Amino acid sequence: MNDEQSTPSSASGKRKWIIGLVGIALLAAVAYFAKNNPQSGPNDSSGAVAVVNGVEISRKTFEASLGQAQANQAEEVEAGQLEQQVLDGLIAEELLFQQAEAEGITANEELIQQQLDQVTGQFETTEAFQSELAAAQMTEEDLREAVTRGSVIQTYLERKIPADSIEVTAEEVQMQLDLVAPQLEGQEGVNLDEIRPVIEQQLQQQKRQQQITTLLEDLRAQGDIQILL
Repeated sequence: MNDEQSTPSSASGKRKWIIGLVGIALLAAVAYFAKNNPQSGPNDSSGAVAVVNGVEISRKTFEASLGQAQANQAEEVEAGQLEQQVLDGLIAEELLFQQAEAEGITANEELIQQQLDQVTGQFETTEAFQSELAAAQMTEEDLREAVTRGSVIQTYLERKIPADSIEVTAEEVQMQLDLVAPQLEGQEGVNLDEIRPVIEQQLQQQKRQQQITTLLEDLRAQGDIQILL
Protein backbone atom coordinates (compact mmCIF):
# COMPACT_ATOMS: atom_id res chain seq x y z
CA MET A 1 0.00 0.00 0.00
CA ASN A 2 1.27 3.50 -0.72
CA ASP A 3 1.30 6.64 1.41
CA GLU A 4 -0.99 8.75 -0.78
CA GLN A 5 -3.96 10.16 1.10
CA SER A 6 -7.30 8.94 -0.20
CA THR A 7 -9.85 11.52 -1.34
CA PRO A 8 -13.30 11.05 -2.88
CA SER A 9 -11.97 11.85 -6.34
CA SER A 10 -8.95 9.56 -6.04
CA ALA A 11 -11.13 6.79 -4.64
CA SER A 12 -13.42 7.08 -7.63
CA GLY A 13 -10.43 6.88 -9.96
CA LYS A 14 -9.12 3.79 -8.22
CA ARG A 15 -12.52 2.14 -8.42
CA LYS A 16 -12.66 2.78 -12.15
CA TRP A 17 -9.15 1.32 -12.44
CA ILE A 18 -10.29 -1.86 -10.69
CA ILE A 19 -13.25 -2.09 -13.05
CA GLY A 20 -11.01 -1.36 -16.01
CA LEU A 21 -8.61 -4.13 -15.03
CA VAL A 22 -11.47 -6.61 -14.79
CA GLY A 23 -12.36 -5.81 -18.38
CA ILE A 24 -8.79 -6.36 -19.55
CA ALA A 25 -9.57 -8.39 -22.67
CA LEU A 26 -12.87 -7.16 -23.96
CA LEU A 27 -13.12 -3.36 -23.92
CA ALA A 28 -14.45 -1.88 -27.14
CA ALA A 29 -14.82 -5.17 -29.00
CA VAL A 30 -17.38 -6.67 -26.63
CA ALA A 31 -19.06 -3.30 -26.14
CA TYR A 32 -19.47 -3.02 -29.90
CA PHE A 33 -20.77 -6.59 -30.13
CA ALA A 34 -23.28 -6.06 -27.32
CA LYS A 35 -24.53 -2.78 -28.76
CA ASN A 36 -25.01 -4.17 -32.25
CA ASN A 37 -26.31 -7.64 -31.43
CA PRO A 38 -29.27 -7.13 -29.07
CA GLN A 39 -31.03 -10.29 -27.95
CA SER A 40 -34.24 -10.72 -26.03
CA GLY A 41 -35.85 -13.53 -24.10
CA PRO A 42 -38.48 -14.39 -21.51
CA ASN A 43 -38.42 -12.95 -18.03
CA ASP A 44 -37.12 -15.16 -15.23
CA SER A 45 -36.68 -14.33 -11.57
CA SER A 46 -34.34 -17.24 -10.78
CA GLY A 47 -30.66 -16.95 -9.89
CA ALA A 48 -29.45 -17.03 -13.50
CA VAL A 49 -29.96 -14.41 -16.19
CA ALA A 50 -28.58 -16.56 -19.00
CA VAL A 51 -27.13 -20.00 -19.70
CA VAL A 52 -24.22 -20.26 -22.15
CA ASN A 53 -23.44 -23.79 -23.32
CA GLY A 54 -24.65 -25.12 -19.98
CA VAL A 55 -22.84 -22.49 -17.86
CA GLU A 56 -25.04 -20.10 -15.91
CA ILE A 57 -24.44 -16.36 -15.70
CA SER A 58 -25.67 -15.45 -12.25
CA ARG A 59 -27.95 -12.56 -11.41
CA LYS A 60 -25.30 -11.41 -8.91
CA THR A 61 -22.71 -11.14 -11.70
CA PHE A 62 -25.19 -9.34 -13.93
CA GLU A 63 -26.24 -6.83 -11.29
CA ALA A 64 -22.63 -6.10 -10.31
CA SER A 65 -21.68 -5.55 -13.96
CA LEU A 66 -24.74 -3.37 -14.49
CA GLY A 67 -23.82 -1.23 -11.50
CA GLN A 68 -20.29 -0.80 -12.85
CA ALA A 69 -21.64 0.13 -16.29
CA GLN A 70 -24.01 2.68 -14.80
CA ALA A 71 -21.17 4.25 -12.82
CA ASN A 72 -18.90 4.51 -15.85
CA GLN A 73 -21.19 5.30 -18.77
CA ALA A 74 -20.13 8.44 -20.59
CA GLU A 75 -23.56 9.24 -22.00
CA GLU A 76 -27.19 8.64 -21.13
CA VAL A 77 -28.48 5.21 -22.15
CA GLU A 78 -31.98 3.89 -21.59
CA ALA A 79 -32.12 1.46 -18.67
CA GLY A 80 -33.38 -1.45 -20.75
CA GLN A 81 -30.79 -0.84 -23.45
CA LEU A 82 -27.95 -0.72 -20.91
CA GLU A 83 -29.16 -3.93 -19.27
CA GLN A 84 -29.17 -5.66 -22.66
CA GLN A 85 -25.68 -4.41 -23.51
CA VAL A 86 -24.35 -5.65 -20.17
CA LEU A 87 -25.99 -9.05 -20.59
CA ASP A 88 -24.69 -9.44 -24.14
CA GLY A 89 -21.22 -8.43 -22.95
CA LEU A 90 -21.29 -11.10 -20.22
CA ILE A 91 -22.43 -13.70 -22.75
CA ALA A 92 -19.62 -12.67 -25.10
CA GLU A 93 -17.09 -12.93 -22.28
CA GLU A 94 -18.31 -16.42 -21.35
CA LEU A 95 -18.17 -17.57 -24.98
CA LEU A 96 -14.58 -16.33 -25.35
CA PHE A 97 -13.51 -17.88 -22.06
CA GLN A 98 -15.04 -21.26 -22.96
CA GLN A 99 -13.36 -21.23 -26.36
CA ALA A 100 -10.02 -20.28 -24.80
CA GLU A 101 -10.27 -23.18 -22.35
CA ALA A 102 -11.26 -25.53 -25.17
CA GLU A 103 -8.04 -24.58 -26.96
CA GLY A 104 -5.98 -25.34 -23.86
CA ILE A 105 -5.16 -21.79 -22.81
CA THR A 106 -4.47 -21.39 -19.11
CA ALA A 107 -3.77 -18.43 -16.87
CA ASN A 108 -0.28 -17.12 -16.14
CA GLU A 109 -0.36 -16.96 -12.34
CA GLU A 110 2.70 -14.73 -12.14
CA LEU A 111 1.16 -12.16 -14.48
CA ILE A 112 -2.15 -12.27 -12.63
CA GLN A 113 -0.45 -11.65 -9.30
CA GLN A 114 1.43 -8.70 -10.80
CA GLN A 115 -1.84 -7.19 -11.97
CA LEU A 116 -3.45 -7.71 -8.57
CA ASP A 117 -0.44 -6.18 -6.85
CA GLN A 118 -0.77 -3.13 -9.10
CA VAL A 119 -4.33 -2.70 -7.90
CA THR A 120 -3.65 -3.10 -4.19
CA GLY A 121 -0.59 -0.85 -4.49
CA GLN A 122 -2.87 2.09 -5.29
CA PHE A 123 -4.36 2.07 -1.80
CA GLU A 124 -2.93 3.38 1.44
CA THR A 125 -4.35 0.56 3.56
CA THR A 126 -5.94 -2.84 3.19
CA GLU A 127 -9.13 -1.37 4.61
CA ALA A 128 -9.25 1.26 1.85
CA PHE A 129 -8.79 -1.46 -0.77
CA GLN A 130 -11.57 -3.57 0.76
CA SER A 131 -13.85 -0.55 0.87
CA GLU A 132 -13.40 0.11 -2.84
CA LEU A 133 -13.96 -3.55 -3.65
CA ALA A 134 -17.23 -3.40 -1.74
CA ALA A 135 -18.21 -0.23 -3.62
CA ALA A 136 -17.53 -2.10 -6.87
CA GLN A 137 -19.68 -4.99 -5.54
CA MET A 138 -16.70 -7.35 -5.57
CA THR A 139 -14.70 -9.52 -3.20
CA GLU A 140 -10.99 -10.30 -3.50
CA GLU A 141 -11.97 -13.71 -4.83
CA ASP A 142 -14.24 -12.07 -7.43
CA LEU A 143 -11.40 -9.76 -8.48
CA ARG A 144 -8.89 -12.60 -8.84
CA GLU A 145 -11.35 -14.69 -10.83
CA ALA A 146 -12.21 -11.77 -13.11
CA VAL A 147 -8.55 -10.93 -13.73
CA THR A 148 -7.80 -14.60 -14.36
CA ARG A 149 -10.61 -14.93 -16.87
CA GLY A 150 -9.61 -11.69 -18.52
CA SER A 151 -6.01 -12.84 -18.84
CA VAL A 152 -7.06 -16.13 -20.42
CA ILE A 153 -9.34 -14.32 -22.89
CA GLN A 154 -6.64 -11.79 -23.74
CA THR A 155 -4.14 -14.57 -24.45
CA TYR A 156 -6.68 -16.34 -26.64
CA LEU A 157 -7.44 -13.19 -28.64
CA GLU A 158 -3.75 -12.37 -29.06
CA ARG A 159 -3.18 -15.84 -30.50
CA LYS A 160 -6.34 -15.89 -32.59
CA ILE A 161 -6.09 -12.34 -33.94
CA PRO A 162 -2.55 -11.00 -33.39
CA ALA A 163 -2.39 -7.22 -33.51
CA ASP A 164 0.63 -7.33 -35.83
CA SER A 165 -1.36 -9.39 -38.34
CA ILE A 166 -3.74 -6.52 -39.05
CA GLU A 167 -2.72 -4.68 -42.21
CA VAL A 168 -3.50 -1.03 -42.84
CA THR A 169 -2.67 0.33 -46.26
CA ALA A 170 -1.14 3.71 -47.00
CA GLU A 171 -4.28 4.53 -49.00
CA GLU A 172 -6.50 3.89 -45.96
CA VAL A 173 -4.34 6.13 -43.80
CA GLN A 174 -4.35 8.88 -46.42
CA MET A 175 -8.15 8.71 -46.75
CA GLN A 176 -8.50 9.23 -43.01
CA LEU A 177 -5.95 12.02 -43.05
CA ASP A 178 -7.91 13.76 -45.80
CA LEU A 179 -11.00 13.60 -43.57
CA VAL A 180 -9.37 15.13 -40.51
CA ALA A 181 -7.11 17.64 -42.28
CA PRO A 182 -9.81 20.32 -42.73
CA GLN A 183 -10.57 20.16 -38.99
CA LEU A 184 -6.90 20.84 -38.20
CA GLU A 185 -6.39 23.75 -40.53
CA GLY A 186 -5.15 26.86 -38.77
CA GLN A 187 -4.10 25.01 -35.62
CA GLU A 188 -0.56 25.83 -34.59
CA GLY A 189 1.95 23.05 -34.12
CA VAL A 190 -0.10 20.47 -36.03
CA ASN A 191 1.97 18.32 -38.37
CA LEU A 192 0.02 15.80 -40.44
CA ASP A 193 3.10 13.61 -40.80
CA GLU A 194 3.16 13.26 -37.01
CA ILE A 195 -0.52 12.36 -36.97
CA ARG A 196 -0.10 9.67 -39.63
CA PRO A 197 1.19 6.89 -37.29
CA VAL A 198 -1.56 7.68 -34.78
CA ILE A 199 -4.22 7.26 -37.46
CA GLU A 200 -2.59 4.05 -38.65
CA GLN A 201 -2.74 2.64 -35.12
CA GLN A 202 -6.40 3.67 -34.74
CA LEU A 203 -7.32 2.00 -38.01
CA GLN A 204 -5.48 -1.14 -36.96
CA GLN A 205 -7.40 -1.22 -33.68
CA GLN A 206 -10.71 -0.72 -35.48
CA LYS A 207 -9.99 -3.58 -37.87
CA ARG A 208 -9.02 -5.87 -35.00
CA GLN A 209 -12.19 -4.98 -33.11
CA GLN A 210 -14.22 -5.84 -36.20
CA GLN A 211 -12.49 -9.22 -36.44
CA ILE A 212 -13.14 -9.92 -32.76
CA THR A 213 -16.78 -8.98 -33.28
CA THR A 214 -17.02 -11.43 -36.19
CA LEU A 215 -15.44 -14.12 -34.01
CA LEU A 216 -18.00 -13.44 -31.27
CA GLU A 217 -20.87 -13.60 -33.74
CA ASP A 218 -19.63 -17.01 -34.94
CA LEU A 219 -19.25 -18.32 -31.39
CA ARG A 220 -22.73 -17.11 -30.50
CA ALA A 221 -24.27 -18.67 -33.60
CA GLN A 222 -22.62 -22.01 -32.81
CA GLY A 223 -23.44 -21.92 -29.09
CA ASP A 224 -26.46 -22.96 -27.06
CA ILE A 225 -27.61 -19.76 -25.33
CA GLN A 226 -30.70 -19.27 -23.21
CA ILE A 227 -31.71 -15.75 -22.17
CA LEU A 228 -33.59 -15.77 -18.85
CA LEU A 229 -33.64 -12.06 -18.03
